[in-house]
Amino acid sequence: MNSERFRMSFPELYMYVGNRLTQANQTSAAAFKTVVNEIADEIYAVWQANAGLFCVHPGGALTPTNKRTFKAMFQYEVNDANTASVVSGTNGVPISAMTSGHKNVLGRNVQVNQSQLDKQVPNIMALVQAIE
Repeated sequence: MNSERFRMSFPELYMYVGNRLTQANQTSAAAFKTVVNEIADEIYAVWQANAGLFCVHPGGALTPTNKRTFKAMFQYEVNDANTASVVSGTNGVPISAMTSGHKNVLGRNVQVNQSQLDKQVPNIMALVQAIE
């Protein structure tokens, strides 16, 4: 491996950010919740096998001792911005730089609504707070 060859340390995992959480009636939609829980189980299993792969967050945070405290430190879910999320990912335009209106996605014309973009502002602010 090049990291060993050049005596470089491996990067540590700071946080898993899920960005396709769909909401229904103020809670995660069932299918997304199932996938999110499965990912959480997989990440937690990696932690249990080798906690040294993770970067315990600074600022006096305690090292996680159970699945609940692990998830609070290392997993974050951002609500989906629907069409805006797809346009952002497909076209490589950050949500923060996106404007509403008609957009081209793989040759198809789609509409990004300003309300989708507006709903993401508090979501992104909360994510930034979680990683600071």
